[in-house]
Amino acid sequence: MEINDFITRLKSFFEKANRISCYVLTTKGKNVSAQELKFESGELENLLNNELSSFYKECEKRQLQEYPYGNCKETIEYRDCNHESIQIRVKQIIGKLNNPDIAYDDQKHPNFDSYVLKIDDGSNIVYLFTKKNPIINLQKGKRILYVFTRGNKLSAVNTGMYQFLKTIDVIIFEEDIYFVSLRMEKAFGLEAYSYKQKEKFENLLQDGLDTAEFKEVSAVLKSKDARTFKFINEEKIKKLNIPEEKRKIAHELKIPLTSAGKFDFKDSGCIERLFDYLQDKLAKDVDDPDQCVGGAGTLKKYT
Repeated sequence: MEINDFITRLKSFFEKANRISCYVLTTKGKNVSAQELKFESGELENLLNNELSSFYKECEKRQLQEYPYGNCKETIEYRDCNHESIQIRVKQIIGKLNNPDIAYDDQKHPNFDSYVLKIDDGSNIVYLFTKKNPIINLQKGKRILYVFTRGNKLSAVNTGMYQFLKTIDVIIFEEDIYFVSLRMEKAFGLEAYSYKQKEKFENLLQDGLDTAEFKEVSAVLKSKDARTFKFINEEKIKKLNIPEEKRKIAHELKIPLTSAGKFDFKDSGCIERLFDYLQDKLAKDVDDPDQCVGGAGTLKKYT
């Protein structure tokens, strides 16, 4: 799907939407809580229009790509809400937004980590998430703020104030989740998923390499950020067990082989090249040099 088609579908939805509500959200570990914020008539519509206006302009610079592709600077990345990595968390968050914990108490100011606009057209619902606590506790600051009240006189502001950005970080729409930024990856459990992916990657490598090879690779692997292991090509790892395929991989990646047909990782860059190959981060497809690939991030070239 092209970005213009995505925008057209969104605009069509918002033209029919007739109910808007706003929630503050907290996602800590496995716990999720939500409370609804009530607005004066017309204010939520203005907030939504401001968010969408900025979002549509931002979309002009982006392309749609399946998550995980990169860092959401040139892309909006999407994933099916039923994907194993987020299914449980999405249901938990949506469940809380549909059944908030308690009514919001403006005398208490918990540290919410995001806010959500929920838009309903009668048959479908769209959720717009922003990674920001909208509550500003002025009493914690060094300054004292005043506002004009009735009678054109100044009065100190003693209650919390609220700020909402012209920013959308995540959209849930038509059974898909769209990441406009990666600021809410952790909230949707994808950080934990990355750690599981890294562990899976390590286990697969242990099966694909001999003891000496794996010992060298494992030492480098432990220093890697788990978030870099969102995508793994298991078929390519399996090829490490096939001598002919292994020789081809070694040749294309410029990794020397010992007389026994084992990887010689004396050059530290060899392990990095192997990792990139196994995660489809190479600009040239080792298995089919005529093809250009790019599964999970910035493409790297080795010549």
